[in-house]
Amino acid sequence: MFFGLNGEARRGWSGARADTHVKTVKVDVAVIGAGTAGLTARRTAEKAGASTVIVDPGPFGTTCARTGCMPSKLLIAAAGMAEASRRSEELGVFNRVVVRGRDVMGRVRRERDRFVAFVMDDIHDLKNKKLLIEEKAEFAEAGVLRAGSWRIEAGSIVVASGSEPFIPPVYRELGNMVMTHENFFDMEDLPGSVLVVGAGLVGLELGQALHRLGVRVRVLGLQGRVGFLKDSGLKDEAAGILNREFPVHTEHKLLEVRKHHTGVRIRFEDERGDVREDVFERVLCAAGRKPRWSGLCPEKAGISLNEKGLPEICTRTLHIKDTRVFAAGDVNGIRPVLHEASLEGRVAGNNAASFPEMRGVNPKTALNILFTDPQMASVGDVPEPADSGIAVAGVSFASQGRSRIMNENRGRILLYADRATGTLRAAELVTPRAEHLAHEIAWMIGSNAGVGELLSRPFYHPTFEEGLHTALENLHEALFRNGQHGDA
Repeated sequence: MFFGLNGEARRGWSGARADTHVKTVKVDVAVIGAGTAGLTARRTAEKAGASTVIVDPGPFGTTCARTGCMPSKLLIAAAGMAEASRRSEELGVFNRVVVRGRDVMGRVRRERDRFVAFVMDDIHDLKNKKLLIEEKAEFAEAGVLRAGSWRIEAGSIVVASGSEPFIPPVYRELGNMVMTHENFFDMEDLPGSVLVVGAGLVGLELGQALHRLGVRVRVLGLQGRVGFLKDSGLKDEAAGILNREFPVHTEHKLLEVRKHHTGVRIRFEDERGDVREDVFERVLCAAGRKPRWSGLCPEKAGISLNEKGLPEICTRTLHIKDTRVFAAGDVNGIRPVLHEASLEGRVAGNNAASFPEMRGVNPKTALNILFTDPQMASVGDVPEPADSGIAVAGVSFASQGRSRIMNENRGRILLYADRATGTLRAAELVTPRAEHLAHEIAWMIGSNAGVGELLSRPFYHPTFEEGLHTALENLHEALFRNGQHGDA
């Protein structure tokens, strides 16, 4: 006999037992977290014939739809429209730009809620099928979860609990003056000024968007970071481009931060050693995210965490060593982006359903995109500068034909190729429309073709892609200049 959460007979549940204190269910696969990775893992395990349950206290809607990718791009869209109107004067077209913060944030919330609604259809379906427990889960012992009044005994467990914003201790003392991306989009109006802490993806995207919408912005970063870029010259170029719009400090030493009657007062030493002091209405903390293992009590299931707060995970099978537990999505700290979370959900769901039989899946070509203007992208495994087995070449977009036509001629492409084989290995981009160029480069890398073969493919004129063609020509020359022949 199979039982549902309410004790009714139901296919998919086994051995349910309830008393006045604890309700117990047995399933083949239990999933912690109803985000992109968790929903995919549960659905995949079910298709493989496993009985399943998913545990999440909410709020639902996935990080991407509710607080991440989609609302941020909605804000960037408004900012891009305002900036295009201002810059149109350089082309002889004059506009008067008026930004109404309430209207901007109103559309952001409406469209965000629309994207969330698509996910909520799946959540409602799970509720109707009695396959969702709306409680916070933790390990009770190996193979057993505790969630509120529920005891869940599972053959395998998939942890897909996501990640959470990291707020440095000194900023935590500011209370509700500090925002993260998780509550930023609930604002009804744009603030007058924002201090952005962090020069990563969230900090640079939202910092530039806010600036273009009329908010006074300053970004404070550390360790020279500019998004995910590795090449020092490209980082400097990207920072220089952004600094022409609004102040971005890739290094700083915080001297003081405290509440002020008009917001938050900050005093810091910048990268040149100059001491600066300023006051902002709000602080947007974008100092990174950490995998959400706290509160799960993984030690009770025999899972130990390293100094980075992560267990030992096989990156091909997503299996946690010496357990029947798998980790998918942001919680595993491998590649915290949506398309990887979806793939990992499928891998973890399949392997959890078939355990101890597991199939390893080679990850897709690494692809990261930062939606600033110009956009930034990283493709493949970008090597270290000292790697002598790699040829490097690129091209500036300052004089690239289509970029000049569109008045977007800024930035550069860097390409990396294997000297021994002549194949394209990786790329870093700070260019207009990098989101499209990066996808083409990812497909090129995935094809394992030589640079010479890639040059034989069509590049239409006049397009942004011609810049990629020129970069490939320069890379081809670099390979031959260093003694590479064959299919390069």
